[in-house]
Amino acid sequence: MKIQWLGHSSFRIQGSKTIVTDPYGEIGLDFPDVRADIVTVSHGHHDHNAVEMVKGEPAVVDDAGPHQIGAVSVTGYNTAHDDVQGAKRGGNVVFLIRMDGMRVAHLGDLGCLPDHSVLGALKKVDVLLLPVGGNYTIDGAQAAELVKLIQPRTVIPMHYKTPGLAVEVSGVENFLECLGAQDVRVPGSEIEITPMTPKVVLFEKPLGQR
Repeated sequence: MKIQWLGHSSFRIQGSKTIVTDPYGEIGLDFPDVRADIVTVSHGHHDHNAVEMVKGEPAVVDDAGPHQIGAVSVTGYNTAHDDVQGAKRGGNVVFLIRMDGMRVAHLGDLGCLPDHSVLGALKKVDVLLLPVGGNYTIDGAQAAELVKLIQPRTVIPMHYKTPGLAVEVSGVENFLECLGAQDVRVPGSEIEITPMTPKVVLFEKPLGQR
């Protein structure tokens, strides 16, 4: 399985099928030219739901519950986009993707620590993609706490400040400090997930960005 960072909270997950998570519209970054079999959308904001940017005729998964697309299983869990049960920003769907014997969790714009049932479903996933930039989501300290609760094999931060991004979020530094992670940056925007993959992966830059 390969994972490419497309910027912000969007990734291309490549295995027996190609999955794109949370494609974005006008946020100061150029969304790359990608195709997919499946697109997941965590919530209806423009920096996460630009399905039209993904080429092909992908199946779109944007709600909670189990979804089966061929041999790929995608299960959504309702969570909140803020720390007041969605009163400020509405809901958010956390997705657990099962493909090729691996479990990948994409937390979307999670705004608070999820309940025990969701944490139980995510426990010890192979890859955890989680927001760390605060303001609209959990911040670096909360994200680090969540990593300790879930205990993923590999964690990849997202939704943090990068050059050109027009979304008001903080950088990744606080998350790395709270987690005690150092020297985690990998070149480029892609990594193959294997038993030797580092615990924390920080991509050099999103695909196609200068």
